[in-house]
Amino acid sequence: MVCFFIPLVWGTSSSLSQERSDTRICPKCSNANVEPVKVKKRFELCWVPLVPMGTKELWFCNICQWSTPIGGTFQPAPANGTGSKSRAPNQPGPNYVPPPGRGYDVGYVSDGYGGGGYKI
Repeated sequence: MVCFFIPLVWGTSSSLSQERSDTRICPKCSNANVEPVKVKKRFELCWVPLVPMGTKELWFCNICQWSTPIGGTFQPAPANGTGSKSRAPNQPGPNYVPPPGRGYDVGYVSDGYGGGGYKI
């Protein structure tokens, strides 16, 4: 008698889909990359989605993965008040020029041999 075992793999998966283009500012990373998404959760058997288990609408940051429900108590601030993609207020503009001086100051000087440096 020959016995075959067929492994059954089951679980849930979630998929994100963008709802509309309404960009907001992330309170965690301060980037203007928070967008409304719809999260669909499904039951899978052998990697085949079979049964939908629920849908949620979230504000989701594409950079730091922060999220909060749409319509919840906290709503992220609109980017420039218009909902268009732009930088957060603390980021320099495209014409930014660093001030003259020593350049990037790392706070120590290397000894030149790949070893540790000394503090300035």
